[in-house]
This record gives sequence, structure tokens and C-alpha cells, in this order.
Amino acid sequence: MSQWEYGKDLDYLMQKSEQARIACFTGDERGTSSRCPECGHRHKPNGRNWRCPKCGFQGHRDEQPAAGKQ
Repeated sequence: MSQWEYGKDLDYLMQKSEQARIACFTGDERGTSSRCPECGHRHKPNGRNWRCPKCGFQGHRDEQPAAGKQ
């Protein structure tokens, strides 16, 4: 796969995700670790677990950005 072009990688993953009925998309990752997926409040994470001081949403800081992209 390291020899493939970036666009071909994306096409391949999109096709495979469609076949498996998994939602797949591309998007900007900037700021996703500091934005709450529930209310959109921005807050710098402290440690591995992330808690929004505004709405109380809690989650692991590496899983939380994916929750906001659904």
C-alpha cells in the first residue's frame, strides 16, 4: 500500500466501507481533540480522558473526535 497514491488509498477505503455498510468520510482533523461532540465547546484536554465543562460529556480523548464526526 505504501506504493499507492493517496487518492487510490481513499477510493479503496471508501469502496470497502460501502461494502461493509460503514460510514466513511474525509474531513479536517484540526481541533477535533479539543471540541465537544455534543455541544461544540472548545476545551483543551487534560490527560487521556476528556470531559466537557459546559455540558458534562465524557470520553477518551482519542475516541471523542470520531464521535463528533458522525
